[in-house]
Amino acid sequence: MSDPNTIYAVKKCGKHILHIYDFIYECNYYWIEAKDHAEYCKVMKRQFNLDIEVDPKDGHFRVIEKHGIPIGVIWAKRNQPDSIAHECFHAASFFLRSRGVELSDESDGADAYLMSYLIRAITKAKF
Repeated sequence: MSDPNTIYAVKKCGKHILHIYDFIYECNYYWIEAKDHAEYCKVMKRQFNLDIEVDPKDGHFRVIEKHGIPIGVIWAKRNQPDSIAHECFHAASFFLRSRGVELSDESDGADAYLMSYLIRAITKAKF
């Protein structure tokens, strides 16, 4: 599929959240648009009533449940593409493993494509 829009859907949900849905693996992700860790914590508390206990410097990935559906929540400083890629790797790896796809020489294409889709959706989003 050469058109990435047929593989995932992206929708802004409020001021700080981007919903990314992957049609191939049927995975949901939220990108949290926050300039720093303090703002990320405020968004997580306000939107999901979650207190964040870890203190990531540049990014964070976690899984929450909404109506019994796992959703990967990704945050990284927007001006740090290496941190975005790092957190997207965690997100892609988690969901592929949850679907029975372990990272190996035979399956690394799945990880690479899913990670690319997440990075593309996040970096093209306008907030």
